[in-house]
Amino acid sequence: MIPKKALKMSQMRTRTSSKSRTRQLWKKMGGVISFISLRHHNERDLTPSKQVRTRNGLVEGFRIKIDDEKEVDLFLGIPFAKAPVGDLRFKNPENTDDWDGVRKCVRFGPRAPQADFFWERFTLGVGKSEDCLYLNVFSPTWKAEEVSNGLHPVMVYVHGGGFLIDSAVKYGDEGIAKYLCRHGVVVVTIQYRLGLLGFFSTGDQVCPGNLGLWDMTMALQWVRDNVHAFGGDPRKVTVFGQSAGGVSVDLLSLSPHSRDLFHQVVPMAGNGECEWSTVGKNRLVNACRDFAYRKCWDEKQAKDENASESMLAFLRTKKEKEFEKRLLTRKGVDVSKIGLDLAPVIGTKPSDFLPKSIEELRKEAPKKNIMVGTCEHEGLLFASLGPSNFDEKGIDKLLALLITEENHEDFEALREEAKAMYLKKESDDEDDKEIAARGYIQLYSDLFVNNGTYNYAEKMTNLGNKVFMYSFDYCNPRSFGILSLRAPFRAATHCTELAYIFGVSIVFNYKYNEADKTMLDLMTRMWTNFAKYGNPNGQYEDSTVFDFKWEPTNKDELTQFLAINEKKCEMKTIYQDNRAEFWKKIKISAKSG
Repeated sequence: MIPKKALKMSQMRTRTSSKSRTRQLWKKMGGVISFISLRHHNERDLTPSKQVRTRNGLVEGFRIKIDDEKEVDLFLGIPFAKAPVGDLRFKNPENTDDWDGVRKCVRFGPRAPQADFFWERFTLGVGKSEDCLYLNVFSPTWKAEEVSNGLHPVMVYVHGGGFLIDSAVKYGDEGIAKYLCRHGVVVVTIQYRLGLLGFFSTGDQVCPGNLGLWDMTMALQWVRDNVHAFGGDPRKVTVFGQSAGGVSVDLLSLSPHSRDLFHQVVPMAGNGECEWSTVGKNRLVNACRDFAYRKCWDEKQAKDENASESMLAFLRTKKEKEFEKRLLTRKGVDVSKIGLDLAPVIGTKPSDFLPKSIEELRKEAPKKNIMVGTCEHEGLLFASLGPSNFDEKGIDKLLALLITEENHEDFEALREEAKAMYLKKESDDEDDKEIAARGYIQLYSDLFVNNGTYNYAEKMTNLGNKVFMYSFDYCNPRSFGILSLRAPFRAATHCTELAYIFGVSIVFNYKYNEADKTMLDLMTRMWTNFAKYGNPNGQYEDSTVFDFKWEPTNKDELTQFLAINEKKCEMKTIYQDNRAEFWKKIKISAKSG
C-alpha cells in the first residue's frame, strides 16, 4: 500500500509533468498561441524612468533604449479610477485616491475578469481581478521637434474582444516603444470592465448600462488632465481601437460625455454601424436577469418595486469569477447568432452614455479626422473557429437565417440573388469547392464588419468628416499557426493588421520575416502620421513620403480606399465588390428586443 504522503507527491509530479507536456505541445505546434511573450520584469534590473507628477501623485516606470540614440519611458499599471469592487460594482467609475511617495509602475495591472482560452494560463503572465482600471503610458524621452510647445501627439488604444475578453497586456510594452513611440508619439493603452461587470443593465436608472464605456471615458479624462506631464499634447489626441474596440472608439466620438475629450478617431474592424455594435434594451436586460436567476436570485423579488436594487445587492455578494464569460463556446463561434447579448445600449435620458440613436448622435457630433477599415477577409478567423462547413450548404443556412419568410415577401428571389453574388467565379483556376469556401467567408465577413464599414464611410463622408479608408490585404501565412489545419485558405483576417502596428502577434506567435518588418515600418509610419498631422501620408497635403498617395473619400467616391499590401499599395474605388448595397435592402434583426 502506498503511503498517503508519497501518493500525494506522485500526483503533484503527474500534474506538473502534464502542464510541462502541454507547454511543449504548444511549442511544437508553432509556438502557437502565445498572445504575447510577456517579459517578467525584475525591478532590480530595470533602469528607472523619470519621475512624473500626476494629479494623484508621483509615478516612476522604467526606461528602455529603442536604438543607439533614442530612449522611451514606460509606465505600466497606473490606476485611473478606484477599484470598482464592493459597493462600487455596477456603478460608474470614480476618481482614484491620491497616494503618498512614489508609485512604482513597472508591471501591468490585473486584467478584467474573463474566461481565458486555456493556453493563456501559460502565456499571459498577468492575473485577473475586478480591480482592473489601469492604463499604461509609453513616453519618448526626447522633445517633439515639429511642435513648438515640445509636446508629442497622443495615441490612446482601446482593445477589442467582443466586450467579453482581452486586455492591454496582449499588446505588449517594448514593441509599442520600439515601433510606435520611435515616430514621436506618446501611446496610452487602457483597460475597462468587460462582460457582465462592464455592460450589465437593469433597464432603468439603477444601472442603465455601458459601464465599460464610462470607464474608457474616465481614462480619456485622465489623459486630458495628465498626459502633458509625460510629454504628450492633450490638444492632439487620437483614439484608436479594433473590433469591439473599434465600436467603442466610434461610440466615444459620438457620446456627449466623451466626444470632446479627443480629436481624431480610428475605428478598425468594427464601428457603430455594425449589427453587433449595440444591443436592444430588452435583450440586454433579459440576459442580465437570466444570469441573476441562474445564480439563485429569488424570482419573487423580480416583481417588487425595488427589484433592480435587490438584484444588484444580491449580485454584489457573488465572487468575481462567477461573472466570467467565454467569447467562444466549446463548439467554437456560433455563426448563426447575430448580435451580442452584452454590448453597449442606447438610452433616452441626457445622463445616459448614448442618450439618442446612433443616427442622431452622428449628426450632432463634432467633425473629426477619421481612419477606418478592415482586413481583406475579416470573417476567416471566426469562421475557421466555428463548426460550420465552408460549402454551399453553409451559405444556404446563413442566408435562410438572414432573409426570412416573415420579413421578406420575395425571400426566395433575394436568397438566390445573394447566393449568386457569393458564388461568383473570380478566376478560371477556382473549382467549385474553392468558390464556395471563399463565398462563405465573404458572406460572414460582410455580415460581421464589411457592411458596417461601408455604411460608416458613406455616412461620415456625407456628414463632412475627413475619412481615410483602407483594406489591409497583407498576410504572412505562418501567422495562422495551428489554424492552418482548419482554414480553407490563408489571408489577412481579423487581428492580422495589429501585428504590424504593435510589433507583437496578437493571436498566433510567428517569426517576422523581411516582408513583415517592411510592413511593420509602413503601418506604424502611416498610423503615427495620422496622429501627428491628420494625414497618413505625412506632414503636407502633397506629401510623397511613400510611393503612393492615400486619398480621403469624397462625395463622388464615398468609399474609395487604400489597399495595403506588401508589393503595392494602391487606391481603389470598389470596396468588397459593393456587396453592402445589396444588404441595404435586407432587414436583419441583430438587436431584437
